[in-house]
Amino acid sequence: MAQVFFRDGKYSEAKKSAAPLLLENRYFIKASFLMADILTMQGDLQGAIACMEKASKYSNDMNISAKLADLHFATGNRVTAFKYYKTAAERGDASAALKAADLLFIYGKPSDARGYYQRALTLGLSDEKSLQWAYYQYGKMTRNKEYLKKAALSGGLVGEAAGILAGDKQ
Repeated sequence: MAQVFFRDGKYSEAKKSAAPLLLENRYFIKASFLMADILTMQGDLQGAIACMEKASKYSNDMNISAKLADLHFATGNRVTAFKYYKTAAERGDASAALKAADLLFIYGKPSDARGYYQRALTLGLSDEKSLQWAYYQYGKMTRNKEYLKKAALSGGLVGEAAGILAGDKQ
């Protein structure tokens, strides 16, 4: 019922329905994700963080770490966001590895970023745009034309830039 209320934008009702589920061990993790989403939609990012931090004490699920990273990133706390992206990447989350790589790249740590771009590619990104971006960044940083050509095949502005760097376009 809580999920139905959430989808309908009835966040107060969703919160009331989800709260008892946080007391049930078998529903706790899933309910924590839902409650964090509800709190986020209500503008309570700190409450969402607290909810997910409690869940992280009971599970090493990479999705919890990734969610915490996204929440901290949304608050502007990029240092803590990176910590959680790193944890999620180490647990096998390709998207978190890509986000960690981007943060490292932004902060001027290209050699560290390169390792996370490679990890994101190795773990297998499911989103085509993210995959193209990882190919592009990794190819650019390693000067590997094969990765740049893979990025170029996806088209768009990133594809054009990759094609130029690969020497296929002028």
